[in-house]
Amino acid sequence: MRGAPAEGVSIALSELLADGERAAARRSYHALAEAGVPVQHILYDPAELSRLAGEIADRTIPATGLQVLSVLGRYPAGLVADPGMREPYLHGARAAGLAPDWAVAFGPEETARLCYALMLGGKVWVGFENSLFIANGSIAPDNAARVRERAALAAGLGQGGGRAVNQG
Repeated sequence: MRGAPAEGVSIALSELLADGERAAARRSYHALAEAGVPVQHILYDPAELSRLAGEIADRTIPATGLQVLSVLGRYPAGLVADPGMREPYLHGARAAGLAPDWAVAFGPEETARLCYALMLGGKVWVGFENSLFIANGSIAPDNAARVRERAALAAGLGQGGGRAVNQG
């Protein structure tokens, strides 16, 4: 995390804090904040929201500019996003006093899940590292097709493509 300027970084909370080195994590998170580098916290399970809130309360993680990428499904686990997967994140965020603003889904139903996230005021992350599927369930011909589709979806919801769609 040193030496290279970054517009932002994505860090899985469970990975950076896996070894229990909270002092090192604190130094890293605060160095990024001081450098003005936004951190997107990747959460693979809604239960991680309470851990994130605890690390913010303990000042391991700065409270300002909080961004959360809520992972809905995973390919290695064969876990495809379904409609009910978003609610535990929303409830967990409210219970922890957090306001996460990202969502990512996987599989043929990804577009519907991301549309739902947009309707709830969230943002979406688009990129082949997340999912290969377009709305009709077929494999996208390229990443640009996925970005165009999500931009049109966001525009259709009155949110504009630039605000709501980010290319991964």
